[in-house]
Amino acid sequence: MKTTLPIVLLSMLFATIGCKETTVNSEKSTGNKQLIDTLKGEPGFWAPKEVSSDKGPNCIIRNVLQDSKGYYWFATWQGIVGYDGKTFVNYTTKYNLKKYRVFSILEDKKGNMWFGTMQGGVYKFDGEHFTHFAASDGLAENRVTCMLEDKNGNIWMGTYGGLSCFDGSSFKNYTVQDGLAGNYIYSLMLDNKGIMWVGTGRGINCFDGNKFSTVLQSDGNPFQSVRSIIQGRNGTMWVGCEDGLFTVMGSTSTRVFPNYVGSVLQDKEGNIWFGSGSTPNMVLYRYNGKTFADISTKSGKPCPQVFGLMEDANGHIWFGTTNGACYYNGLFVSSIID
Repeated sequence: MKTTLPIVLLSMLFATIGCKETTVNSEKSTGNKQLIDTLKGEPGFWAPKEVSSDKGPNCIIRNVLQDSKGYYWFATWQGIVGYDGKTFVNYTTKYNLKKYRVFSILEDKKGNMWFGTMQGGVYKFDGEHFTHFAASDGLAENRVTCMLEDKNGNIWMGTYGGLSCFDGSSFKNYTVQDGLAGNYIYSLMLDNKGIMWVGTGRGINCFDGNKFSTVLQSDGNPFQSVRSIIQGRNGTMWVGCEDGLFTVMGSTSTRVFPNYVGSVLQDKEGNIWFGSGSTPNMVLYRYNGKTFADISTKSGKPCPQVFGLMEDANGHIWFGTTNGACYYNGLFVSSIID
């Protein structure tokens, strides 16, 4: 799908599981108070009554993903939102899902969409039905911050209670007792050798399928609050954390940028993009290997946050903020709510 972007856009795994599918009609209000209460979800959650809109949500957006069909998905504090280039659809409202703040997004090899929430576990969407997984089904914890699919089709989920692996029927969970540096998992990445990198609040682990090893800085200290891990084109690992932006090659780490770094992305041309600073004055940087360019100034105002960097099929750089999402088209940054 070739998306036509307006100049100004959107505001926007051991337990056996018996899961209940949620269809568009299955959780509609029937006047039953107990049923209505189950739809409330998180206290203070607000989502629009309207299913669709020509404007995106003006709330915290933690992640943005363009799926294999070109459709955009947004993990928002107003639920699951999709965008086809013209219309935004709130799937939480449309399918009467429990109202949870959505944090993470994954598309698996079969085209299923997975949405991790901050209190309600995970939703899987096959294009017609949503299936819900929670701690009561075996998930390590109901706050799911990151996800990936391994070469065997297992779905790995980073939570605030450890690491979960879902094989399609049951969960297997890992915690500090199994070798994790910390139970708060912030980032997951599968490298080109099939090794899974796990970014936690207290360091980085590598998992080879059998055991966890620890990745340290060159000075022997652990990486702190590891928010993002990616692998560059030449095999170099890039780590965004509390102590800055690092490259990691074997046992050698090099600090590239000195301040806190959250989301990190490498674009098709090899540039490294990252967000740094603190709310409400974060900066979106582009690093070409020599110099750092402040892209935020191209919007005429500072970014209130930089979450979930993503490059779409058109080469536009998308990211979430505390007040909707933005994209950079190579000339300027546009907000989805302007």
